[in-house]
Order: sequence, then C-alpha cells, then structure tokens
Amino acid sequence: MEGRYCIILLPDETFGNVISSIRNNLKNITQLPSVPPHVTLREDFFSDNINGFIEEYTKEISDSKTLKLKIVNIEVFQRGHIVFLVQKNATLQRLHEKAVRISQKYVSTPKIVDFDCELNEEQKEMVKKYQLPFYFKYYTPHITIIRLNELEDKEHILKLVNKYEVPNEFEVSHVCVYDKLKHEVYRLIKL
Repeated sequence: MEGRYCIILLPDETFGNVISSIRNNLKNITQLPSVPPHVTLREDFFSDNINGFIEEYTKEISDSKTLKLKIVNIEVFQRGHIVFLVQKNATLQRLHEKAVRISQKYVSTPKIVDFDCELNEEQKEMVKKYQLPFYFKYYTPHITIIRLNELEDKEHILKLVNKYEVPNEFEVSHVCVYDKLKHEVYRLIKL
C-alpha cells in the first residue's frame, strides 16, 4: 500500500525539546511544522515499497556513526520558514545524497509541486526528476522552527526566537523514516 514518507534526522532529546518549546510558545502567532524538529535528508515522497528503500539505504550507510551537528545561524527562507542553519559536513552530505538517490528508486507516484521561488535550469530539471530543487549542491541542512503567517512579522518573530537559549550543537544517532500520513516514526535506522 502506498504511503507518504520523508527521510529525516531527529536531534537528541534535549535539543528537540528546546525547539518544541519554542514552537509551542509561538503556536498562536505562526504555523507549526507537522513533523517533529529535524534535519531533512529527503523531502516527502510517495512509495509503495518503503521497506525496500529502508533495506537498501541501511546497507549503504552501515559504516556511519553518531553525528554531532552545529547550528551556524538563524535565517528566514523564501517561503517564510524560520530555520536554524546546520553546518554542512561530508557525512551529512553523504547521508542526504544517498537518501535522495536511493529513495527515488522507490517513488511510486511522483508528487506534484509548485514552486513560488526562482529556480535555475538545473533546479528545474531536479524538480522533474526528484520533485524538489533543493538537493545535492543546493542542499541547505536546517531545522525548521516555525513558518510565518505573514512575512511582515519576520522581525518580531525573530526577536522572540532569539530570546531562547539554544545549544549550538546537537547529536543525531538515527536516520528516521517518518510517515507523513500517520504523523509518526515509521522506522529508525541506527547510525
């Protein structure tokens, strides 16, 4: 049966709780993400063989270890998401690229996506193939805090977020296959 999944990295509990606390305190004036605090490796996709993906991906990353990731900045993305940017590193990039390439083999129904931001020709080709333009060299690892209701609220909301003490480093010990329809963890893959 076809499901809708995303491939993400869940931060350690302490860090995740800080982000959840920020979200809860801003829930009446912003939009909250439907997925727990995370770093995305592959945006959501439809698959009728997610276990095939999990088996292949697990073998491909079997030599991976727990990651320590650093927060480098806070930013507002084009579509109104306020995010903590995560410092890139070779292991994170590798986990991302393998997640995208391998999961693409298991996409059962391509997702229709409309982008309201400017894309170059290479990114337009990526949308055709992977349904998103923000992969590979365009990958910007981040943790979404909230989404603005109105872009005009940006400065006010940024001030509120900046009042929180957020650790500048967190640990990740699993890749998570998250079920977007059931809003729950489908499977954890140990690093």
